[in-house]
Parts: sequence; C-alpha cells; structure tokens
Amino acid sequence: MALGSCTANFEEYNSNPYGVSDEELAAGGIAEKMANDCGVLAGIVIPLQENLFQYAMSLGCETLSGYMAQTKHVDLGKYNYNAGFINYPFDDEQSLPKVIKQYNAISLAANASHENAFYAWGTILKVAIMHRLTDMYGPIPYEFAGTEAQKPYQTQEYIYRKMIEELTWASQTLAKVNLSNVERNAWMTQDDVYRRSLEHQGVKTIFGYPGGSIMPVFDALYDHRKELNHILVRHEQGATHAAQGFARVSGEVGVCLVTSGPGATNTITGIADAMIDSTPIVVIAGQVGTNFLGTDAFQEVDLVGITQPITKWSYQIRRAEDVAWAVARAFYVAKSGRPGPVVLDFAKNAQVEKTEYAPTKVDYVRSYLPVPEMEPEAIRQAAELINGAERPLVLVGQGVELGEAQQELRAFIEKAGMPAGCTLLGLSALPTNHPLNKGMLGMHGNLGPNINTNKCDVLIAVGMRFDDRVTGKLETYAKQAKIIHFDIDPAEIDKNVKTDVAVLGDCKETLAAVTQLLEPANHQEWIDSFRQYEEVEEEKVIRPELHPAGKALSMGEVVRAVSEATHNGAILVTDVGQNQMMSARYFKYSKERSIVTSGGLGTMGFGLPAAIGATFGRPDRTVCVFMGDGGLQMNLQELGTIMEQKAPVKMILLNNNFLGNVRQWQAMFFNRRYSFTPMMNPDYMKIASAYDIPARRVMTREELAKAIDEMIATDGPFLLEACVEEEGNVMPMTPPGGSVNQMLLEC
Repeated sequence: MALGSCTANFEEYNSNPYGVSDEELAAGGIAEKMANDCGVLAGIVIPLQENLFQYAMSLGCETLSGYMAQTKHVDLGKYNYNAGFINYPFDDEQSLPKVIKQYNAISLAANASHENAFYAWGTILKVAIMHRLTDMYGPIPYEFAGTEAQKPYQTQEYIYRKMIEELTWASQTLAKVNLSNVERNAWMTQDDVYRRSLEHQGVKTIFGYPGGSIMPVFDALYDHRKELNHILVRHEQGATHAAQGFARVSGEVGVCLVTSGPGATNTITGIADAMIDSTPIVVIAGQVGTNFLGTDAFQEVDLVGITQPITKWSYQIRRAEDVAWAVARAFYVAKSGRPGPVVLDFAKNAQVEKTEYAPTKVDYVRSYLPVPEMEPEAIRQAAELINGAERPLVLVGQGVELGEAQQELRAFIEKAGMPAGCTLLGLSALPTNHPLNKGMLGMHGNLGPNINTNKCDVLIAVGMRFDDRVTGKLETYAKQAKIIHFDIDPAEIDKNVKTDVAVLGDCKETLAAVTQLLEPANHQEWIDSFRQYEEVEEEKVIRPELHPAGKALSMGEVVRAVSEATHNGAILVTDVGQNQMMSARYFKYSKERSIVTSGGLGTMGFGLPAAIGATFGRPDRTVCVFMGDGGLQMNLQELGTIMEQKAPVKMILLNNNFLGNVRQWQAMFFNRRYSFTPMMNPDYMKIASAYDIPARRVMTREELAKAIDEMIATDGPFLLEACVEEEGNVMPMTPPGGSVNQMLLEC
C-alpha cells in the first residue's frame, strides 16, 4: 500500500496554499518556495531525524537507513537539504520504487503506532526524496504501488501539487504536536539523552577532541552547536586544563569530551591537577562497547581503575537508561562540598541505544556528606579563642573563593582587626590593597606573613590545607599558636597541622556565624609589626626587581607593568616555574576569582590552555597568561585553538632561555651545575605569525610600555615575548626543609 493512498483526506486542505496559478505550477514556479517550506518544516523536527533513522534500521530497511545516514548532517535550516542526495546510488529505475516502498513501510508503521510527529516527518522526508528524484530523472510515478491507470498523472505539475498537499498536511499536523512530550522522548537515542542531560545542567561550553569511541556523542553535537559550544582543542590535556580555567573563573563546572584509549589517558594530568586544586570538572570519555570490555580491544583502557584515586567519582556508563542519572550525579558530586573532578567512562553501546529521557536532578548520594553540619560548640570555641587573642593571624585559602565567602571574610577580619596572608590560590580572595592584607604565604611569599606565622598566638586557617610549600618544616611551624581550622573537608583536619578548634562546614556560613560572636578589636601594635619586614623586603627584593640597575628586563617589572596596564583588573593565569611565582608576587588583584594557576600538582603546560578556558568562562574580563619558555612549549599546539577560536588571550612569554626554576635550585643547592636546564628556543615571532597571532618581542625597558599598550589594545589574542635576564631569581625563598621564618633574601 503506497503512502499516497493513505492521504485520501488531503482534499480537505488547501491544495495550493501559496496562491500559485496553474501556469506557474506547470512551469515549476513554486519549486523554490516548496523547497524553502520543506527546509523550514524539516528544521522544526530535525531532532526526530535520528529517531526515524533508528526506526528504519529496526525494520531492516537498509536502503532507506543508508540514505538517511548519508543525509543526516545536512543543514536543513539553510534549505539545502538536497545536498545529501547527489551521491546516493540510484542505479536504475527499479531502485526507485524500492526506496519509496521502504519509506512507506516506515511511515505506515509510525502512523499505526499513533506517532503523528514521526508520520509528519516521514511525509516531509518523502517530499524531499521525490523533489530530488524529479530533478534527477524528470517526472516519475508518485505512487509506485498504484495501477496503470495512475500513470497519466506522471507530470511535473502533478508531482509538485502532491508535494504541496502533503507538506500542508505535515505542517498542520506538526503544529498540533508537542515535541517535548513523552512521545518524542520515547524515541530519543542515547546521544540525544546525553546532550539533553548536559543542557539540563546548564552546560553551554565543552572542550574536547573527537575519536572513534565517542563519535556518536560528537555526532549529536553537530546539530546543536548553538546550544552547546564545543571548543576543539589540539590535545586532550589541553581540554582538561581549559575546563579548569573555565571553572576557576566562572564558578561553574568545566566539561571536556574525549575518546577512549590515548584520548582518555591524555586527560590524566589535568584530572590529577583538578583533584589537588579542588577544581570542579567533568571528563566524559568514550569507551569500547560492553561486549568488548576486557578483551584488549582497540583503544580500550581501564579508565575507571586509573582515575579512581584522583577523582571524587569515576563511573562507567554501560546502559542507556543510566545516562541522565550519571550526568546529573556527576555534576552534583563535582560541584558540591569540596569541588573536584569526576570521570564518566561512556561505553559505545550506551551511546547509540534508545531510552526514554526525563530531566534528572541529583542532590543526595548515600554516604556522601558534601557539607558537614555546623557545630555551635566549635563556633563558640573559635570565637572565644579569637576574642582572647593578642596576635591573631588569618591564613586565607582558595576555599574562600570556592565558597564565595569573600565578603564574609572581609567582615570577619575587619571586625576583629586581624591581619591576613593569602595562599597562592587564595590571592584574589582579598584585594591586594586591603589594609589587612599582608601578602602571600609560602616558599616565595612575603616576609611579614611568613615570619609572623611563628610569632602569632592564634593562627586561623580558612579554606586552606597547610600545604608543605606554605608550612615549611612542620616540626617548627606555629608551635606557639593555637590553631583554628575552617574547612569543608574533614579529611584536612589534623592531616598536616594539629588543630585546637576545627570549624567544619561551608565557610560562607561558618565565618558569618563566628563573626557574630566576635568582639570588635584593633590589634594595631601587632599589625604594625609587619612593617619592619615589609621595609626589609622592599629594600632587598622588591625595589631591585621592579627597578633593576642593569639593562636587562626583569621578570617582576614586566609583570607589574602588565598589571598596571590593565588597571589591576585582569585575570592572571600562570604556567609553572619562575613565571608563576613572579607573576603571583607582582600582579595585583582587585576582583574576585582573578588567579588561575596549578598550585598543588605544579603542571608545566597548564597556562596556555587554562587561559583559553578562562576567556570562555569570563568573556567580559581581560585574561593575561604568563609563561616561561619551557612551559609554553609543553602545550604550544594550543595556539591552534586560539587561532581558530580567536580567543582573546594576552600571552606574555618571560623568555630567559632556561628552565628557570630548576636552574635557580641548581644555582643555590647544586653548585651552579646547570644540568640540562639551558633552553635552545625557536623563533616565537615566526610561530605566532604561522598561527596568524599578532606578536611583539621586546628586549629593552624603553620598548616595554608601548608593546604592552599594543597588546592590551589588540582585539583578540596577542603574544608578547619579553626577553628577560637569563639568571634572574625569585626571592625571598624558604629553602627546602627550612622553617617558614627562615627566608633567604638573595641567591
């Protein structure tokens, strides 16, 4: 039975909705209008195309399913839906009725199941087929199952009129169909469920790299590029770091999408980096089908086994019906409590199976307590210790930024008149110019907060984990002080430093609760004690670095000049090494979430892709990334991502022709034996030119300001290569194994 005989009621519709005369009809004058309407209607129901394709396969209609697979990616919204037909092998006239009859079988089956949306879509599909076949072969029978008596109707105008009739019916049918109801959901393939699940989580940007085991998911993204902006990186490690940069500046979950095997293993460094720095990212990796698991199939690797120690949750999706739940849980786990990375290992069969989709929310996981309940007794004890303190010192960590507790922190320290020092990752939680901000903690931090750590009587740590680069020698760290530790993660309590009062919970809430119990205070004498150390550091370290006597540029003066050119309002991204410490020390912060760096893992190559991610996370802000010549070359390929996306990354290369940080340690502790640290560098101007990125190289102080102004004024990316002193050193420095108050001022 042909489809045409199923449409006897078409006479009730207007057979010529465009008011075209018979002469115009006979001349084919409505062909363009019909083509446009066909494209419009198909654009309305484009999500159904994959479903009908699966239906065709399930009925064994190989010819039609092959045709649909070939035309699946045609941009129907631009009305060029015919493009996919050109190479379809209509070898002879006998293949034409085969195509139509197989189509009829599908459309009739859909109609019998009351799937009106599918039937209407099928009608549009048949019109598209007939339109193309008519163009290729001239007038052909419209109903192949008809009788010989129908053959006189094999005319161009008859075919066009039938096309209009069926398009009119399809448009009226689709107008009555709610495409978001269960009828549509029941036909969703798994890649659609995956996409809808991401959209339900508010995802708009994904960083990734395609491959065989994740191809169905990437295929689903093709038709939804406006809703889900996929950024094609040049290496999977770059995807994870870009996701980190995005998450750190936006406060949202970063997402990356890769294939199995080497694609998945290339993400390991970024996952580990995100874990130790508490960065919420979700890594979705393809995996071989469940039937091939454990067979050493091509590009099979036990990603769950590899990543379990370095993630908050690592899970393999083996069934279609688990996708929506797994995605919802992944985002909940990644962002809740102490943030961190989650890995979803997505078996290929689960990507192509069909299942019903329903928006899924996860806000509870058994045995997982993301935010410990605040204990009133701990709040009382902390307030009592602070109220009785004469020399309190607050250590500000990234937890303040992650908990969005910047205002609560300020109220806390201002009410009690307490000076504060910031960890590397917490530097922008408190504005640089705040009178109670005494600078950076740690190995290359400022003298005052480090030395006074061993002089305070109450040490209050907020959202930090007492990393070894902050504490130095633990046996001599703050032994004279009572320790109060605010943290959301119970595992951090007493891990490195014994705590007198542990204040567990979200610091946005716990800081506010303690502040209510604080007595207003002014520890002016204690605050003034920092001044002597500031003066020594200014004379011995800061002034020589910012105003060097020699002709060569110093790293610090370049950093400070860039910061001032942005009015101290840019986002600082760093790589790892001397560039990291110098930029952290001499950049100034006036806004929240303004530093992105690899703190715990110290990943060289982090800076460039993280800066790309930051430009997508906060497109309203200037992003400046400082790199050394070693770290830049570790992910140099991401210049291709910058070129393609025109990402407005301001890249500052501090080129000293050395692996600078290692060289400094060799100079200080290995008798200047520079073993494999000198670098032979390429011409970075030529590299930038190859990627069509504007660039400048400066070697003198006189060139610097103009080059920076040019960089800031450039609309888009820019590479500024600053050729700095080759053997410059980052000072002060607590030597490895030394006490926090034993800082060296010179190499």
